[in-house]
Amino acid sequence: DAARMRDNYSVEVRLRRADGTHLPCLVQGNTVRGRNGRPRYAFALFSDISDRIAATGALTVAAEEQQAIFDSADVGIVLLRDRTIVRSNRRMDEIFGCTPGSQIGRSTRHWYVDDAAWIAAGEPAYDDIRRGEIHVREQELVRADGSWFWARLSGRAVDPAAPEKGTVVLIDDVTTEREVVAALRVVNEQQQALFDAASAGFVLMKDRRVARCNRSLEEMFGYAPGELDGQPTRLWYPDDASYELVGREGYDAVWRGDTDLREHELVRKDGSRFWARMSARAVDRGAAPGQRGTAGDPRFRDVGHRAAPRPRAGALQPPAARDVRLHPVGDGRAAVAHVVSGRCLVERHRRRGL
Repeated sequence: DAARMRDNYSVEVRLRRADGTHLPCLVQGNTVRGRNGRPRYAFALFSDISDRIAATGALTVAAEEQQAIFDSADVGIVLLRDRTIVRSNRRMDEIFGCTPGSQIGRSTRHWYVDDAAWIAAGEPAYDDIRRGEIHVREQELVRADGSWFWARLSGRAVDPAAPEKGTVVLIDDVTTEREVVAALRVVNEQQQALFDAASAGFVLMKDRRVARCNRSLEEMFGYAPGELDGQPTRLWYPDDASYELVGREGYDAVWRGDTDLREHELVRKDGSRFWARMSARAVDRGAAPGQRGTAGDPRFRDVGHRAAPRPRAGALQPPAARDVRLHPVGDGRAAVAHVVSGRCLVERHRRRGL
């Protein structure tokens, strides 16, 4: 009779076996009483819970290790359900300037400047997440003290088929990164302005192809803006022999760390020729030979001075081009060539009495 069952208990104890070892047990017992309320007898059930204790211990260790990894991450990690913070790591609190654990149970609304920003951020993010995609964006968020910072957020569903399990979001403070990028952009724009304003022609080459050049070089060779990009430098030479000579004997001096100077007859787009002085140097002469062909990693720079038209018939002609040193065909590095106009060469030789 259930009415007579009293003093129900359940307790975990360690019992000693005959051999002296200990056995973890779950003891469940009851006292059976008579109609007068007096105990008639008691009984107990003993269950060996060794496996359960071992499994619980292993889970505890795993949870502690997981938490240690969670807290040592250099990005903020948060588990959200219905845009409410269920769990977050220490870095998340540091990013937002909150005391440890104080964000648990709060809405993510406090990350945003106002309700409109919070709603606007959630709609596209959760559209991606519901499709099983990873949503990534950069956005200005607000710290606990009211200051703003740029954050990179990356979120995905724990299980896209079960939205109730929540969303994991990684947040990183990228304010400094963006400031550095902005500063580099300014420097690059300033350098580009100098690059384009120079009267000399400048070109960065890779595998004997034009990776980048300024407007002066394009005008020197008679090409439209951007027309030389990606083109082989073979276009500049009057014949294959000249091109192969440059490739075969070239760039030895450059890779020794020297600046290679030379005079050579080159060809414009319209087929007319002009004498030029070229000065070449390596961008990174310390690169290993096996790395010379690495895509997107130019190793030389060519610098060219704007050339004057070819001298008129009967005018003093510049001397024949001397041997030039440029890099071999297919060498993946780039070179710096400096081209001086035929007029300058004529004037130099006139001063020398040649």
